[in-house]
Amino acid sequence: MQKSGVVTAAIAACLTISACASAPISVAGSVLPSARSVENAHQSALRTSVTRLEDVYVESGWVHRTRSMTSAQGWMNRLTGQSENADKPMQRATPVDYLVSIPYLVTTDAGTLIADEATARLSADLDEADALIRDVNFAAQVLIREPSAVSRSSLAEDIEHLERAVGYSRQALETFNTAITDIAGGLDQTQLAELETRRARLARDAEALRDRADDVAQLRRTLMTGASS
Repeated sequence: MQKSGVVTAAIAACLTISACASAPISVAGSVLPSARSVENAHQSALRTSVTRLEDVYVESGWVHRTRSMTSAQGWMNRLTGQSENADKPMQRATPVDYLVSIPYLVTTDAGTLIADEATARLSADLDEADALIRDVNFAAQVLIREPSAVSRSSLAEDIEHLERAVGYSRQALETFNTAITDIAGGLDQTQLAELETRRARLARDAEALRDRADDVAQLRRTLMTGASS
């Protein structure tokens, strides 16, 4: 009888060990609150604006959703204060589907470009792309002005988000440049000037994103200096 009890206990122990081994291990609950990245409302707004930019840019066909080593290297360079080395040319193919979609290369039976439709569509896309960039810029500026309750680790995530936005905006700019070049021969000077004005504004605002990434990196370094003093 005693031997039977020992065997029963051993079997129960084995079943317990087996259940533990097969169960998924969650580390979320084991992370101490102090080890988690602190994120304030401004950081949340920044990351949301970047995610929306990415989603719209991809869905509209202006960019490919890829994470390049160039973007990752830019992020690391900004963390270490080497912003002058953070911006190298991005090696990504221009989205072809967008450039041949209606109405960019819509033609009549005579084979001529429908200039008004092409200009209107491209103008609207340039405006939408630029508005999303300006949303990210604004969110970053608010964070920089009011950096309360932030940690160095959470700011590193913000820099990563901004680096992605920089990469996407530059790739979109390349796509728009190609689109304008492709249809330029079928447009008059007024239409070309209209598109160029929008393109130049997009380029300017995209460049400002790089400055915001540098600003957040500087804010992170300032926190590091303050913590060590």
